[in-house]
Amino acid sequence: MEAGSNLIVFNTDVQFENPTSESHYYYTIANDFSWSFVALQVLGQNPNGDTNTPFALKYEKVDSLPLSLAQMGNLTGNVLVFKIELPSKDTKTLSVNEFHKDRREPYPKVIRVYEKQTVELFESKYYLSVYPTDSCTTIFGVNQNDIHFKSHDPTKSSSVSLVYGPYNDIAPATFE
Repeated sequence: MEAGSNLIVFNTDVQFENPTSESHYYYTIANDFSWSFVALQVLGQNPNGDTNTPFALKYEKVDSLPLSLAQMGNLTGNVLVFKIELPSKDTKTLSVNEFHKDRREPYPKVIRVYEKQTVELFESKYYLSVYPTDSCTTIFGVNQNDIHFKSHDPTKSSSVSLVYGPYNDIAPATFE
C-alpha cells in the first residue's frame, strides 16, 4: 500500500499454482470497499518471454464466481469479482494494483487549526482470495511517525513500513 495523496494504491503480488491449466484467475475486492474503488491494473509475464517489461493483462468485472470457487467460501455478494485472462497456461505470477480514492477518513473528524490532521485506514492483514492461500505477507508502506493505532501488532516494522506475516494456510474469504 502507498499513501500520500487522496489516491491509495494496493499492490498485490500473487504467486499461484495452476495444475488444471485454467485460462483465468479470479481476483476479489471486499464489497465494503466498492464505494472507493476506482480502477484495477493487472500485470503479468510477457508471453514473448521478455522478463524486463511488464505486460498488461485483460480482465473483466463479473457478477459471480464459477460454482467450483463459489463453494470454497462464503463470498456471495461480499466481494467484487474480476476475471483475469492468463496469457498462457504456464502463468504463475500476477501483479495487481488496486486504486482507491477517499479510503482514508480524517481522524479525529474535527481538529484545531494548529493540530496535525491524521487519517484512519481499515484494511485486512490477509490477502482476500477465493483460493486457499499457502502463505501471505502484507506490507503497508507508511511513515511510522504517522501511525497512532494498529488493531493488530505487526510481525516486523521499520521507519517506513509495517509487515504482517507471513501467515500460512489461510482459508478462502478470510478477512481480518
